[in-house]
Amino acid sequence: MNRYLTLNLWDKDDALYFGNKFLNDRNKWKQKIKEKEAELESVSDLPAMSNSEVHSGHISKPTENATFARLMIEEDIKRYLDYESILTYGLDHIPEDEKKILTKLTNTKGRFTNAIIDELANEFDCDPRTIYNKRRYAILDFVEAIREIID
Repeated sequence: MNRYLTLNLWDKDDALYFGNKFLNDRNKWKQKIKEKEAELESVSDLPAMSNSEVHSGHISKPTENATFARLMIEEDIKRYLDYESILTYGLDHIPEDEKKILTKLTNTKGRFTNAIIDELANEFDCDPRTIYNKRRYAILDFVEAIREIID
């Protein structure tokens, strides 16, 4: 969460920025996990011993480097999985209408169209401008919900 928590989440503007960024980045996490898993497989062939003439019984430098790389990659994967858990928690702790708005508007890779806004406006029987306000309040409620577990 350190990547996201350089902001003061008690400040409304920072909370809106954080929430928007966090929700839009969710589309990248699955791809990052796949990339890291592929990277992990490429590092999985660890040399067992040093290639030196005399085997001292110590871990070789290549083995040490590979082990360290594996640990770093596993840590990255865990971080992205934690982000997904936090996202799920936050969405589960806001009202259904807000969840629907955030889900529809963040599954568009950050580029939602007038068609999506109009569809939501029809569904909620309101003006399209109202959807933007609802989205804003939904983001603030989302940040409020996850603030409980990230503080």
